[in-house]
Amino acid sequence: NRRRVTTPPASDPFNVTTGETFLHAPAVFRRILNLFVARAAILLLSFGFAVVVARTLDPPGRGEFALLQTLQGLTVVVVNFAISGAVIHHAGQLRIPVRRAASGAVILAILSGGVGALLVLPPALVYQPLFGKIPPVLIAAAVLLATPILLRDFLTGVVVTLGRPLPFSFSHAAQPLGAVAILVPLAVVWRPDLGTVVMAWGIGILLS
Repeated sequence: NRRRVTTPPASDPFNVTTGETFLHAPAVFRRILNLFVARAAILLLSFGFAVVVARTLDPPGRGEFALLQTLQGLTVVVVNFAISGAVIHHAGQLRIPVRRAASGAVILAILSGGVGALLVLPPALVYQPLFGKIPPVLIAAAVLLATPILLRDFLTGVVVTLGRPLPFSFSHAAQPLGAVAILVPLAVVWRPDLGTVVMAWGIGILLS
């Protein structure tokens, strides 16, 4: 019963075909450093988007936008079933192929977004006075935008399993970057209202 000795691949510390993992200190350090830089960029971009929103909307508008963001976050929490962690576990142990895990994550994200909309949107519209003067179409948009957020989060497990943290970081950075790129030129021409800010926010989410 001699143990088989394998040679570590030179390009990637994770071999998707065999499931063998080889950790090289330089590669691990480089990925940690890249991820740290990417996280810092995400924080700066998110701060920039918050500043642009603060300079664009009046205090009541900022409060309404924060309420819409909270509503979207509530929808995501209601139907987030830790799919990302399950993908990492099963694909990392080669129980399911990576492509099958990715397609399953996409299907589950779409179904979860639909279930979340059915659970959150009707009560939100029934108790619309809780949202003040926010139009119902913006309330619906905030709830429906939970689906692309779920899609991004569920596919995170696939990206992490493949040992690719940078695409995950870039996708998160695309959200505030896209929103700022749309909102700033509009703010130069006129003072955007809540609907314009939600539109830029939604486009950033779709880009991510």
